[in-house]
Amino acid sequence: QTRAAIIAKYDKDGDGKLNAQEREAAKSAAQQTRAAIIAKYDKDGDGKLNAQEREAAKSAAQQTRAAIIAKYDKDGDGKLNAQEREAAKEEFKGQ
Repeated sequence: QTRAAIIAKYDKDGDGKLNAQEREAAKSAAQQTRAAIIAKYDKDGDGKLNAQEREAAKSAAQQTRAAIIAKYDKDGDGKLNAQEREAAKEEFKGQ
């Protein structure tokens, strides 16, 4: 994620920067995401991703991104604008 996206997501007080609590929330979420990725793609069970496992994770992420864009890119420009992203977020909230 870009720095701006992280700030937009975790800046709960709206001051445009992350305080200690907001940074901790962002860090915790990143650690949870990393742990979930390792748990899913670490086929040899060594607690880290080797080149082949990283490639599998990268490929899956690209396929997921392509599927999301195909479903929500209503204007056909190959990317999601703010309105299209919001529609995708709303659907994923229910899952």
